Amino acid sequence: MDEEDDAFVPNRRGNPKPNRKRTTPLTEKELKSLLSDDTDASSVLMRIARQDGSLERLLKEMPLRAEKLSLIAKVLAKAVDNPLNTQAQTQAVIEVLQTFLDAEDFHEQIVNSFHSPLRGEGTYIKAVVKLLKCTVEKFQNTAPKFLSHVFVLLTEIIDSSFQDDQELNDDKNVIRRLLVGQKRRQNDNEAKAERVYIDDDHAVDPNLFRELSIIPTAADFDPGEDIVYRANKVKGVYENINDYLDIQFRLLRADLILPLRENIMKYLHGGDQRNLRGMQVYSHVRIVRPICHDKGLCFRLSFDVSNLRKINWAVSQRLKYGSLLCLSTDNFNTYQCAVVENRDSKDLAKGLVDVQFVLNEHGQNVQVGRHEEFMRLISEARDLRYVMVESPTYFEAYKYVLLGLQNFTENNFPFWRYIGQCNPQIDSPEYLHNGNSTFDLRPLVDSDFAIKDNQDDEPQFSDASKAARAVDVLDPNSWPHPNKFSLDNSQFLALQSALTKEFSIIQGPPGTGKTFIGLLVMKALLHNKHIWLGDGERSPILLVCYTNHALDQFLEGILNFYQGSLVRVGSRSKSERLEEFNLRGMRNRARENRTVPIEVHLAKQETRLKMKDMKAEIHTEAAKLEILEREIVKETFLKPMIEESHYKTLRGLSGNNESVITTWLRISSDVTKLDDVKKQQQQKLENQGQARNAFRPEVGADEAAGEANEQGNDSGEDEDEEGDLFDMLNVDLPQTRHLDIDDDDDGAGDDDNDLFSELSESLGEGFIENVRHVNKKLDEADIEAERIRLRNVAFSISSYGEEPPPIGLTKDEKKQWNHIVLKKKKKRAILLGHLQKVDRMTEDEVSQVYDVSKLKLNERWRLYRYWIDLYCRQIRGEIRVKTEQYEQAARRYQEILLQEDKTILERATIIGMTTTGAARYQGILREIGPRIVLVEEAAEVFEGHVITCLTDQCQHVVLIGDHKQLRPNPSVL
Repeated sequence: MDEEDDAFVPNRRGNPKPNRKRTTPLTEKELKSLLSDDTDASSVLMRIARQDGSLERLLKEMPLRAEKLSLIAKVLAKAVDNPLNTQAQTQAVIEVLQTFLDAEDFHEQIVNSFHSPLRGEGTYIKAVVKLLKCTVEKFQNTAPKFLSHVFVLLTEIIDSSFQDDQELNDDKNVIRRLLVGQKRRQNDNEAKAERVYIDDDHAVDPNLFRELSIIPTAADFDPGEDIVYRANKVKGVYENINDYLDIQFRLLRADLILPLRENIMKYLHGGDQRNLRGMQVYSHVRIVRPICHDKGLCFRLSFDVSNLRKINWAVSQRLKYGSLLCLSTDNFNTYQCAVVENRDSKDLAKGLVDVQFVLNEHGQNVQVGRHEEFMRLISEARDLRYVMVESPTYFEAYKYVLLGLQNFTENNFPFWRYIGQCNPQIDSPEYLHNGNSTFDLRPLVDSDFAIKDNQDDEPQFSDASKAARAVDVLDPNSWPHPNKFSLDNSQFLALQSALTKEFSIIQGPPGTGKTFIGLLVMKALLHNKHIWLGDGERSPILLVCYTNHALDQFLEGILNFYQGSLVRVGSRSKSERLEEFNLRGMRNRARENRTVPIEVHLAKQETRLKMKDMKAEIHTEAAKLEILEREIVKETFLKPMIEESHYKTLRGLSGNNESVITTWLRISSDVTKLDDVKKQQQQKLENQGQARNAFRPEVGADEAAGEANEQGNDSGEDEDEEGDLFDMLNVDLPQTRHLDIDDDDDGAGDDDNDLFSELSESLGEGFIENVRHVNKKLDEADIEAERIRLRNVAFSISSYGEEPPPIGLTKDEKKQWNHIVLKKKKKRAILLGHLQKVDRMTEDEVSQVYDVSKLKLNERWRLYRYWIDLYCRQIRGEIRVKTEQYEQAARRYQEILLQEDKTILERATIIGMTTTGAARYQGILREIGPRIVLVEEAAEVFEGHVITCLTDQCQHVVLIGDHKQLRPNPSVL
């Protein structure tokens, strides 16, 4: 009975699946439209990744004409080989490639095509090679053998017919290298570091940093091993791009991991408890149940709060969103890492927090093996008790920067000649090389001039500004005198440099006007947008700041002279002026204005519905897990797990229909003694008419237990902040036209209904009925979870001793009350200890029990834990498949949301982000390709934060900061 898989088979009870209208394959006309220049690669991927069965049907067609086979290969290659979607659409690419791998008939037709005239069609061969390359890249450890056979045939074709095609040969070499090294990542966690600091550049291979995990590995916590990093080069140049990236990555990773390592070492060495003060260590940590969040499958942890009573969780910085946690059962010889996904102060006070476990992530193939690890955690959860250490360094601020550094290559690294080679001869921005370098700088003279997007009428300026009307910025003699702009000489030179150098730095101590110059640069660029942006082109200016406060200030400064399309990314803005420019609000308006492609809406709604359906099923069963793990449940709830003779004996102990489990476990008698004083005080206050509901009985009062849980426990589930088209669909009305687009909207306009009609037509009427069905199912799941608790909890351990003191107690009575509460909490701790022990009867021991009423107390608890264990394992087996499906759907959903954001951001004129946000959106920014980037507070962050703000499409970067007085604040280094 120790192995969950051996004992139980997952429950495969049939559940109605959403109806799908479309099961026909894509037509040749559709395939050709997807290959047109008007359809970008992301849209192609979004279309063929739709879960409507059309791609599967297409790949099953037999036989395919040569022209159609070629079209399919080219569409697949265009969708999956887009270098810009590596971060933003990983799950969609994997799903498409998995469909390709499963299509054996299609494989056969590809192989046969190599013996047909198609072998001479260069575009077809290139498409197949790129499809093969992407498949091997994404499935490096599991690539099927037939791919090697295909590669051998392709190699023969390339070598004989396309030996001069450099792109084909480069891709061929990539595939060969990947196929040879399929197993090279298997032992990432066992990688050993040899030295803390290495001053010999040749002692470290700079090409291996992309294989490093961004979270701690086993070697990082080994006292005999140290973390490798090298010092930044302040003199001389870097050998190559990988040398530079390796140094930046290792420095940043060490700054993240070393403080956590130090705390763990202190914990392991024990000693003076004063040395442990300030450390955030949690004991008796257990995995209680899975939780379905929009970002993926999470787990609810319970931890001991007996020594944390004085913490005000509402204001505490402990266990905040994004914090990195390390959990271990063996003094950190092995461990699991998790990130806090949801914190609720009421839950934290009870010792509950929702986390998402993370694997040893690196820039490529992050998701491989993720769900297998989840399942291992679930299957082992009942027998494991963790110690959990919280990292003092905020993980969220490092994660995306580290991943961003790993995603740079020698082919997409920007401004290498300045950053790595330290070339002092700085060129002008590329957009000035077309011969048009004449700026209208009059807005810099007329400080009250406002710039408007798409302004048709001729702007009006003062006579004083005439001298700045036509300034050839590359000709120093063409510039007006600094006084014309109300600048001193140093500010004037900084302005000139910022507008004429493709890599410019504005540096100076506080109060010298750095931000002011930055705003002038922004004003000049906005007014002269035609110079750096051609007709019909889109390329927003990207503004990046280290802190949210600085970002708000800079954006507010822009709003003083600009009226147009500005988007502020991130939810931590405190500026009322920027509310209308927040990305969330822009999402709502984008739906109203129909600026988001219909394919994004279709994919979003299909995936969202699938997630809700699975969430309802998972949470109904997970609710049972939570009460089994944290409360004493009635024997009627455990009846399927109890042998019939044992159950009859138990029920015979009761003269009525009441549960006997608390009596059998001897809980009732102890509790009754502790409650005597409570009852006396309650009676006294009731006689005085002061407190009708001051007390709630806990033992044998199921309703009270339920109420206590309802008031004190919030599920902590994510709200769909991005909005769900069908969330507010009124299931009571026969008309499907009545809906709200988002929880924040008051109603639906004509545009919303038009969108709804288009979605309804594409998804089918069956989809609308399924929306109603799933929404109802999800609501019923929440109600059913509470019913399960009310009906089946015999004694609520989690709420015992937590009731507030009644009103009107005298000083002596209050003292007596506190004394009783203290005793009750001790009793609760004892009961939790009994419940959470891993010692339980074996199946053989249970079979030898004749009369459960004659067992000693310790044996009763062992038998009770046996029943609980059986039930928990059965539930986990039943939800195993669903949790895997949910995890995949959630990843897909997040990618779709990023694509929705991409559509909004690429239409903006200005995008404002923090450095962390820019790193998180790096995949999207590469697709958008901002040509101009301004970085405020550039000197206050590590180089890695700045580098990950840039893309290879960037032609002009302006860094603003004070590297002499306002330097980065590293955790350790």
